[in-house]
Amino acid sequence: MRIGRSLIGVLLAFMAITGTAWADDWRRCNNISFRSLEFTVPPCSRLIEQGALDDTELRLALRRRADALFYGSHFLRATEAELAERARLLTQALHDLDQAIALGPGGSAPADPPFWLGSLGKGRADVLFELARFAEAANAYGDVMQQAAEPDSSAQLGRALSLANLGRFDEALADMSKLVRSYPDEAEQWIFLRAEINERAGRSEAAIADYEAVLRRVPDHSGASQGRERLQAPSSNN
Repeated sequence: MRIGRSLIGVLLAFMAITGTAWADDWRRCNNISFRSLEFTVPPCSRLIEQGALDDTELRLALRRRADALFYGSHFLRATEAELAERARLLTQALHDLDQAIALGPGGSAPADPPFWLGSLGKGRADVLFELARFAEAANAYGDVMQQAAEPDSSAQLGRALSLANLGRFDEALADMSKLVRSYPDEAEQWIFLRAEINERAGRSEAAIADYEAVLRRVPDHSGASQGRERLQAPSSNN
């Protein structure tokens, strides 16, 4: 009897410790105010690898880990080794997001599927952009825009920049012009980005006009001032 009671005590103690560890991992994994590779990724990874989460919990843990991997990757740009590690982190984040999307809304998630697919889909598009997979990113941003219940300026901007990186300047400029019309209170930032795209496309006159439009709104905008001077310099030297 004593041996039996001792064994039960050990089992109960083990269960208590295990439960406490699980709760601590869950708390750290879901701490949205503090995310990092060191703080967030290990507990999320342990939860995912244990296989004890339901679909809703697993989806959340995957997204939290992807967020931490994504943000952590932004600090790795200095050396060739860091760039390789950055690509590895982003690839893992993309895998996590794909797995989370594949789980579908389900469980106790909100009943509206676009909420999950849109949120996860935007993250997936952002990761594809950072991986310089611009064609896939443009399509992913487009999917987010189609699924969104309301216009999504960040997704439209992401698609515009992806298209610009592909050299599809007419499509990129169309997206930027739509942003100018749809969000007039933020027009100067959209016009400035449109100016940069026009400049990249070799459309100097259109770029100068956009830079000047920004300066009319924000006279001390250094980027627009420098852009206009840069494009006007050749003619002023002739």
